Amino acid sequence: MRPMPPRSSVVRVLVAPVALLTGSLVVSGCGGSDDGKVTAKSAATSTRLDSNDFDNALCDEFENSDGPSDELRAALPDRFDEAMVTLEAVIASLDEMDNNEAEELNKELTRLLTAKATGEQLGELAEFVEAECGESEGLTAIAGMAEAAVVGAADADDEYCALLAEGFASGSGDGESGLTSQDELERLLEVAPAEHHDALRSLESLAASDDPGASDEAFGTLLGLGAYSEERCNIDGALAQMLLGALMVGIGGGGGGPTTTVDPAEVRRADVSSANAALPSGSGIEFEVRSTDLEEDGEYVASVVVPVGWEAETNFDTSFTPPSGSSSGLFTSIDIGAGCDGVCEANDWETRLRGTDGYLSSWMAAHPSARELPIAGSEGVVLTSTADEAVALVLRWDDGADKYLKCEVELDDDRADLIPAFVAACEAARPAWFVVS
Repeated sequence: MRPMPPRSSVVRVLVAPVALLTGSLVVSGCGGSDDGKVTAKSAATSTRLDSNDFDNALCDEFENSDGPSDELRAALPDRFDEAMVTLEAVIASLDEMDNNEAEELNKELTRLLTAKATGEQLGELAEFVEAECGESEGLTAIAGMAEAAVVGAADADDEYCALLAEGFASGSGDGESGLTSQDELERLLEVAPAEHHDALRSLESLAASDDPGASDEAFGTLLGLGAYSEERCNIDGALAQMLLGALMVGIGGGGGGPTTTVDPAEVRRADVSSANAALPSGSGIEFEVRSTDLEEDGEYVASVVVPVGWEAETNFDTSFTPPSGSSSGLFTSIDIGAGCDGVCEANDWETRLRGTDGYLSSWMAAHPSARELPIAGSEGVVLTSTADEAVALVLRWDDGADKYLKCEVELDDDRADLIPAFVAACEAARPAWFVVS
């Protein structure tokens, strides 16, 4: 597959201009219920600004990450409360992709995106912002959310749902999936509800074109299809998978993104089954799938398999460790990262990593008893050492991508029996910037 052109991440668009609108405005303008759900806060008793003051304040602050003033929050019309709640739910799901709360947040986002009135409310909000401020990246993001809600709210269709389920489940060594191949998209169009026709054609455009406008449209499509598939078709994990895809779609084009070899709509969700099957009886551990932004910039995202309840912290890598008070051991972690060994561009990774100063050579020198094993699904390597230590390293790479995927495990020496399960967890990880079959 040819490399995809660099694209700015949707996270940049949402967390920069719309973070103001959703993160700052909604968090301050909405309250939280006891169960953690976001609920709209009425501004009926707030003092409204006159139209000129509102226009100036909104347009000055809309692209400003410092956030809006109290007066601006109060000035936003009440009719947009639910639309703002939906936008804030998108931000929450993206921000907490690698945390334990992600599943519940995704359920709430699915509910909002499949509600019948949400698309209309978001469309009205987009019209309001355009009238006040004109064109902007924030406006494009809101319009994408409106499209997602229109797609998500369509009625269920059994034949269409069956084809979507096939698409989510399928995949091949060259990265084609049933949601991006031309033939399968045509099959979907034949039975899709009317609300999905334009959305599916935008996926066709994304697969066939490098035009940034195609990714503008595909962003809302991916979120809407994920919510629809989850809610209407009962396809577990569909929204999480499409969130990964949406993270790789640039809105409005323009540089800065990673060099990738995967179409955004082909991003696959990790499979937890092999890791759980490899756990010894009585291990006290269970694995789960999480999505994580490895560098907290929206550019290197992965679907990963980690122990339930382990806490994530991102520094150079994203490190998952047992919660405080756990009996799992002091020196226990699974670290997942996007590495480039000092050369962050498409590369002959095997030669680089095994070179004199390469990361793989250095790791093997530090663990001389490590055993090297083959890896399936991509180029890469598995290394394990259980002689007087319990460590493992799984690397995956694609010479057309500018970074490789690294998963390193360190357990207490007396838990070496868990290494095969943790290796299976590392092997199950799926990066969003190159294909793993």
